[in-house]
Formats: sequence, C-alpha cells, structure tokens
Amino acid sequence: MPNCMYSDFEDCGFIYSKTKRVRHIYQYTYDPDNIIRCIEKSQRRKHRNRAVVRFNEDYCNNADNIYWLLRNETYLPGALRERTIFEPKERRLKIPPYNPDRIIDQCLVSVVEPILMETYIAHTYSCIKGRGIHGCLTDIVAAMRRDPEGTRFALVMDVHKYYDNIDHQTLKRKYRKKIGDPKMLRLMDLTTDCNGEETGEPIGRLTSQLYGNFNLTDLEHFLLEVMHVHYIYVYMDNILILGSDKARLHEVFTRTAMFLATHEHLELNPNWQVFPVDSRDIDHVGFRINHNDVRLRKGTLYRFYKKLRRTRDRYDLQCENDIKHAYPSEYGWLVHCSPQHKEFIINQIIKENGRHHQTA
Repeated sequence: MPNCMYSDFEDCGFIYSKTKRVRHIYQYTYDPDNIIRCIEKSQRRKHRNRAVVRFNEDYCNNADNIYWLLRNETYLPGALRERTIFEPKERRLKIPPYNPDRIIDQCLVSVVEPILMETYIAHTYSCIKGRGIHGCLTDIVAAMRRDPEGTRFALVMDVHKYYDNIDHQTLKRKYRKKIGDPKMLRLMDLTTDCNGEETGEPIGRLTSQLYGNFNLTDLEHFLLEVMHVHYIYVYMDNILILGSDKARLHEVFTRTAMFLATHEHLELNPNWQVFPVDSRDIDHVGFRINHNDVRLRKGTLYRFYKKLRRTRDRYDLQCENDIKHAYPSEYGWLVHCSPQHKEFIINQIIKENGRHHQTA
C-alpha cells in the first residue's frame, strides 16, 4: 500500500493532476435551445402544478426573462420554501421558486454536469442517468457472483447529515479545479450559497444533487487509488464496500473517517457495520442482498402492501401481467429481485386480492 499521508492528498496524483480547467462555457446556459429544453425538463409530470401553469400562461415573456437574467448575470436566488416529508424518515426540504430558480438550475446543470461527471468513479450511482438504484444493484450482484471469496464481508457506512454539513468553501475550491469560467463560477457560487450559510446544501434544489455527488469524488478516488478498494458502491452519502478480510474493512473505515474529518469537515454516522454477507444480508438501495438471494427491503415491501390495500377495489389481480399493468412502478422493483422472491410476492398479492374480491 502506498505510504500517503492525508496532508499530502493533493500531491498523490488523483483526479485533478494534469487536468485542464474548462473555460468559456457560460454562454451555453442562456443558449435559447438550452433554455427551451430545460423548461420542458423542469415541467415533466408537473403540468398541473400552479407555478408551472402560471409560467405557461405567459411562456414567451417568462422564457425571455430567464434568457436576460442569465445573459446579463443579474440572477439572484429566491427565498427557499420549507417543507417536511416522511418518506420513509423525516426530511426537511428547502424548495426554490419554480420561476426562475428551478429552470436556471436546470440550465446550469445541463452545462456543468458532464464536466463534473468526468471526476466520478464508475460506481457512483445517485441521480445519474443510466445508473441509479437498479444499476447499483446489478453491479453489486454481478460482483458477488463473479467473486464470492472477495465479497465475503461488507462494510456499510454513511455520512452524518451529509447535505446539512457540506462545507461551501471546500466545495467551491473543488469545482474551481475543474472550471475556469468566472461567469459560470459566479452562478455556481450563488446556488452553493443560496441558503445564506457557510455549510449545507438544501434538499430540494437540483444543484444540490450535483454538488452532493461531486463533493465526495475525492474520497472515492482515495479509496480506489490509495486504499486499493476493489468493490465500492456509492449512492450519494451511503457507501458500501465489499472485501474478503474483516480486519482490512475495519482499516478502510478508520482511514475513511480520518479522511472525511481532515479534508471534507464531515463525519460518519456511528451506525457503521462490518459483517459477513451471508449471515446478515446487505441492506442497500432498497434491497436485501446476499450471494444467493435478492429481496425487497422490508420498508419497501410494506409501502407496496399498503398501496395495494388502499387501491385493491380498483383491480382484479389474477396473474402477474395484471400486477405489471396495475402497479408498474412497484413491479419494476420486483423484477430485480431473485426469481423465488418475486414469485412468492406475486402469489401473495394474487391470493390476498382474490380473498378480498370474494368477500366484497
């Protein structure tokens, strides 16, 4: 293992060595075609939203206003609206106004995301097109089948209140190593500092997803290139590492905690675990996984059953195809489970639905 001290991280030749900063990209944010695409993207499945309806009532003038806000660099973030959700645990959302904030976020992300994604490792999944939850699950299952001995043990850890504790100065320093356009940096700084504090990115803002992924790339490269971790799967702040040696995974946890504290001003939650995969399933991205089986997480399955009970009067479910058409989203989760688990759940649903319609 290379002898690399944490204070020498920037000299270790990671993601920023020999890379040129990207310049002259700001003008693409206010390109009319980009603005139209971003408006359409921001309105997907939201056409009944009151803010969207108001925007579309004067579409041309509103789109023109966004163009000039970006071109003249006069955009300032609006006030964030707070909302609390419980899915499945309590989360405090801070939602920006639709017009112009959420559209301008789309314009920024459409230009910057491909540049920042160059620093991501292959096994970063959250909010990335073509990866996501099911991509993560597929890669984990493939690794466990390909190398059962090298994936005997799992290290599961997550960052304590990650979004609330992202350090703005650290984040700004990182994206300045990739982007050298002063106008784009000004816009990125505005969205980074939109909560009016020195730490924290608001859950509910599109740019927060981008910054959240990008902020952990240094840690990911440290684990890959210094710690030589082969099986690492990162879904935002949830990190799963597989290995053949329990003691080695304990060392990885210690070095990860030190790295986060030293370089990111972050800390890991105390509920981290190292355990044998086949005696205790891996609970990750909504599934329970071991070398022989993939099952839905209990909470995911409970929400599915709850929805079934709430809507069972609408459907007469007699076969798998009926479930597929009545509950396409939930069925999409089921098809990624092992065949025996999928068959068991489908049979339970059909049986329960049949009993209900007989007694109704």
